[in-house]
Amino acid sequence: MITITPPLPLTDIDPASPHLSSNHRHGRLVPVDVVFHLETDDRPVATALTWVGPEGGDVFNPAAEVRRIMRLHPDHTFAGTITFPAEVGEVLLVTVADGILTDAYQPYDPANALHNPREAARA
Repeated sequence: MITITPPLPLTDIDPASPHLSSNHRHGRLVPVDVVFHLETDDRPVATALTWVGPEGGDVFNPAAEVRRIMRLHPDHTFAGTITFPAEVGEVLLVTVADGILTDAYQPYDPANALHNPREAARA
């Protein structure tokens, strides 16, 4: 997950954003690789960005999606890694550290928790 600090109020996100999971109907392919992770304790806020999951279909350009979201919300700090499945035997790691976004393909290593998208999302 890539965390967002301070959390981003839902009111600051375009209601039509494809990165809001509420804009996706069940059974329809999702046209994005990244969605906001929302928490609704007090008021709805986005606390992180995360992988859509296998229902999203092919991974296209998640780094560009994260970069666009970061540019739309410059008063927030983004940090962390999202793991995406890539070609057979590879994963794509999209990482933000100190305001710098990088993406890199790596050989899949089942012993590396970051290489399992489901496990990495829980970390």
